[in-house]
Amino acid sequence: MRGKLNLNAKLGYPVQTLKTVTNNGQTVVLDLGIMTGLGLLNLQTLAGKVVEIEGEITGFHRVTARRVEDQEELPIMHVRKITPAR
Repeated sequence: MRGKLNLNAKLGYPVQTLKTVTNNGQTVVLDLGIMTGLGLLNLQTLAGKVVEIEGEITGFHRVTARRVEDQEELPIMHVRKITPAR
């Protein structure tokens, strides 16, 4: 998948801060596993930029809303690889 990386996406009510990639209005929540240290620092350099990610959809994240009919589920992708888009 290719899209804009957001490391501090504010979604739902009450607000949750999540890591996401968005492309053409479609948002995917990122599961980065146990990424820490140097890997996380490198990821921060890509914040706000278009990236390419590889991984598997492992489930769905329910975004809560004030009204039940406004709730939605976003796919969760367990990320294997993330690189700057070419």
